[in-house]
Amino acid sequence: EYDYDFCILELQDLIQYDNTRRPIQLPKAGEDIENETILLTSGWGATQNVAESNDHLRAVEVPKMDQFECTLKYLFQNIITDRMFCAGVRGGGKDACQGDSGGPIVKTGTDGPRLVGVVSWGVGCALPQYPGVYGRLSRVRDWITQITDL
Repeated sequence: EYDYDFCILELQDLIQYDNTRRPIQLPKAGEDIENETILLTSGWGATQNVAESNDHLRAVEVPKMDQFECTLKYLFQNIITDRMFCAGVRGGGKDACQGDSGGPIVKTGTDGPRLVGVVSWGVGCALPQYPGVYGRLSRVRDWITQITDL
């Protein structure tokens, strides 16, 4: 069971923001992501291409999948809850992978980037029948505000 796959960390030192480090917007409580919206996920996890190194941050764009389609894809694997969503290319080939868990999935827009989820789980990596599953931040936004005042 991967429901409520979130954590909040408190850093000992403040982050010094500059042109390489900036805060990111969070979604509003209950905010939804339109199907087929292109999202950006990134991490240092495993790669399926042996010619690629995971010593460097990798990023990939994946479309948000319809919730019902997501539920059907994982019908015999696990339960997809309202605190999860799927994103991935239907033909496979693009995905987060082992070692990317907890990393970001971001929606870009005219009002700047917004952190909409975190890498949670999936079956394999970049398989056509199994998109990546992400924790949906908008469904735990009130909890985030309660803990952080953000």
